[in-house]
Amino acid sequence: MQKTMSFCFATVTSTGYVDQTAGLWLNLQAMHPGSPLVVCCLDDHAWNAFSPHIDDSLILVRASTVWGEANWVNLCARMTRPERAFATKAALAVWALEQGHEGVMVLDSDLLFEEPIPDLITDCLESQVLLVAARHNLRHWRKSNTFGLFSAGIVGFAAAGLRAARIWKAQAFDECRALPVDGLYNEQKYLDYLVGSFDVSIVRDIGINVSPSTLKLVNPRQNAQGRWEADDGTPIRVFHYSRSADSNLPFARSKVDLNRRGLEKLKAGLPVASMAERMAVKAPPFSLARIVRFMRLGAAWDALPVLLARLSRAMFTLHRVLTLPDLTLPERWDQAFRRKHALHLKLEDEAFPPK
Repeated sequence: MQKTMSFCFATVTSTGYVDQTAGLWLNLQAMHPGSPLVVCCLDDHAWNAFSPHIDDSLILVRASTVWGEANWVNLCARMTRPERAFATKAALAVWALEQGHEGVMVLDSDLLFEEPIPDLITDCLESQVLLVAARHNLRHWRKSNTFGLFSAGIVGFAAAGLRAARIWKAQAFDECRALPVDGLYNEQKYLDYLVGSFDVSIVRDIGINVSPSTLKLVNPRQNAQGRWEADDGTPIRVFHYSRSADSNLPFARSKVDLNRRGLEKLKAGLPVASMAERMAVKAPPFSLARIVRFMRLGAAWDALPVLLARLSRAMFTLHRVLTLPDLTLPERWDQAFRRKHALHLKLEDEAFPPK
């Protein structure tokens, strides 16, 4: 019988996000010293930065390990690097639970914890799934139609929710990109479909996952003791420092300072990529790729009505196969159009075992 381990946090990182992840690690050590952070590395740069520092507070794993080599190679053949990172959050949740952890909370690395969240951990362990409401303004309800009802910046699973995590993993493996006409928004919108089938604890606390898009709703202020609160007195405990955050916000400055101190703790001596480098996509060495990028076939098909959504998905996949820099073109073609279906069926069999 597998030994039950403690609750853990988990995050995915790669080149350009080592600073964010180092800041999160430092932040969680202060807020929840008894719960380790599992860091899943998508590339060697991130692995080399963190591997000298593995201890009771840090568990390191490669993306190829949480997916399995065959699945990881298949993802590399048809998904961009950001898409792989989004999808890997689901695989990481499954891996952590399969290692014996009693619960896992998957976090985006750009989160800032102002205060501990023991109540969320308890809710996660006492249910199967923990989801944080996106809190889109009801006047703008169509945002939920596009982005989903929940934020994927904080997602929790108890050991009893392993099947839910496996379903999320299987669907994220199948498709993980923003295609609203086909009901897709990266890894995030799949979370909507867990509510009807599992014991889900929904976090509606407006002080959790405060982001630039919810600042007007929260209207943060400092009380006499210096504690940040929403205008109704709710403590602001978790801030989501996205790329759109105003760098002059106190929360943003605190996150940047944590990132700096986290990097100092790593002492890896590795360069941190700029935002431009994070978003850059290496051009393949053949001219067909440049032609396809110029035509933007995937974006063009996205504009078609719902009836053409399936064709749009096919064109997007073709676009990926022709332009991604990983593997050779024949290998990408084989992975995307021959092996992907069988691998996806295997993941679904794990998520939906015969009764």
